[in-house]
Amino acid sequence: MKEENILRYTPEELEKIPDETDSRRVSKMKDEEIEAKAKEDPDAQPLTEEELNQFKRTLYVKGEKVFQEEKTIGELLEGAGEDFDVIPVSKDVLDWFMKRSSDYLVHINAVLKDYVKANR
Repeated sequence: MKEENILRYTPEELEKIPDETDSRRVSKMKDEEIEAKAKEDPDAQPLTEEELNQFKRTLYVKGEKVFQEEKTIGELLEGAGEDFDVIPVSKDVLDWFMKRSSDYLVHINAVLKDYVKANR
C-alpha cells in the first residue's frame, strides 16, 4: 500500500463521516459473494494459514493488554492434544454464551460434556 493512499482521522473526525455502507444490499448477499467482493480489494486480502499462525492470543480490557500467550497460534495448534483443541463455534452460539457469563468457555465445555455423557 502506498503511503500517499493512507488517510488518518481522529476518533472525532470519524464520528462525523457518514456511513455509506449499503447494509440492505450486503444483508441480501451470500457469504461467498461477500468474500469474493472482499478479495477484489487488493488492500483487503485474507491472511494465509501461515500468517494467521504467527499471531499470539492476546486479551485486552478497556484498551489495555492484560494477557498475551507466550506461544503463537501455530505453536498452540501443534501442541493441541487430548486436553484441549480448537474448534469452530458459530458466532451466534458464542455470543449467546458470552452474554451470560465471563466464564463462557467453561460453560460451553460443560454443555458439551453433558451432551457426551447423555449420549454414550
